[in-house]
Amino acid sequence: MSKISVRDRNKNTGRKPNWGYRFEIAKVNGKRQWASESGFRTKKEAEEAGAKAFADYNGITVQNKYASISVSDFIDIWIEQYCTPNFKYNSQKAYIQVINQYIKPALGKYYLTKITSIIVNEFISEVVKGNKSPRLYYRILGVLRSVFTYAIHPLRIINNNPTDYIKIPKSAQKKKPKEREVVTPEEFGTIMELYPFGNKFHIPLLLGWYNGMRHGEVFGLVWEDIDFKNKVINVERQDEVSRLKGDIVEIQCSPPKYDSVRKISIGDNLLQELLREKQRQEKAEALAGDEGYISYIKDDATIIQVKKKLRPDLTGKKIVHPIIIADNGRIICRAYIEQVCRKISKQLGKNITFHCLRHSNTTTLYENGVPVKAIQQRLGHKSPETTMKTYAHNTQKMTDIAVSTIDDCLIHSLNSCGQNVDTLLN
Repeated sequence: MSKISVRDRNKNTGRKPNWGYRFEIAKVNGKRQWASESGFRTKKEAEEAGAKAFADYNGITVQNKYASISVSDFIDIWIEQYCTPNFKYNSQKAYIQVINQYIKPALGKYYLTKITSIIVNEFISEVVKGNKSPRLYYRILGVLRSVFTYAIHPLRIINNNPTDYIKIPKSAQKKKPKEREVVTPEEFGTIMELYPFGNKFHIPLLLGWYNGMRHGEVFGLVWEDIDFKNKVINVERQDEVSRLKGDIVEIQCSPPKYDSVRKISIGDNLLQELLREKQRQEKAEALAGDEGYISYIKDDATIIQVKKKLRPDLTGKKIVHPIIIADNGRIICRAYIEQVCRKISKQLGKNITFHCLRHSNTTTLYENGVPVKAIQQRLGHKSPETTMKTYAHNTQKMTDIAVSTIDDCLIHSLNSCGQNVDTLLN
């Protein structure tokens, strides 16, 4: 390994000392290379600076810095350096909750470099005993895996991930998820009777069933996203979390899931319904005057809504008009849609969530012969496999079509070989 050398560059010159350090680093094109710096007043200063530079270059500083760190303190570093930049707000909130409630109280006191699979496994077993929710188990395990993985790479503090050897208890194993209900066109007609035009939930339900849009995408829409001329809805964002502060509503937005920014073509019927709603809102806004609301995009990820009389300086801001608003013009938070779905479930006798509308859209299109690739692009899925495996539900209509198709093929086959079909079938 290279050694650090120090020397006074002004030695025997009569000038003030100019100490510097130097050590060899990796060769480039077969030629020796050096890291060096000078300008230090004393030999000691040069030696200390050289030692630090040498440690930084060889990755020793990072390892020494974290050699005696606790799991609790390292989790704080993980949150700052990895969790916050990479996860959406709601995910961060969920992770921090299990960290503070479960992980830190049980494992935070251990040295990061000393924690073992046995310690982690005992902790996980206690969690399972005290809570029957598999979701909680997997969330805790997921956070721990991410924390320890970050400690392995890129920081190189530990060599092995203690969660790699965790055995999943039977009581925590994931059960097969319940298949989501499909809302038929006839049932959606019933929903539209419950929430007719003019109701604040009419449009979000219509967009969910007609376009298969995620609820975050629906509630993040603004009128500027709709191209009435070309009959296209531009899906560019989804609302992540809404904050109410008196007369101010702040919506934190993010790109659609899996960055599925896309254009959804729509037909004349939906287009006319949206146009009617837009005109209705414009009339209501004109009547409201200064008591009405104005919305603008503060940055690429935040929509702010305030009363017109509280209008801030909008220089450089993009004025937008959210689609999903109450009669008074105030933005509706998507949390209210859960109450709507409970009412719909009671009416239809099914367990309906807003996401069921997305499944229903896929199934309706598929059973009517729309190519899977076209459905995938409308939904914003990463692959056609996701569309088929998760969203295209088998229905009685699909079964009837399958039976009819194979039955017709049978008749064609028998006729082609000269057999009397009527005699054979009788």
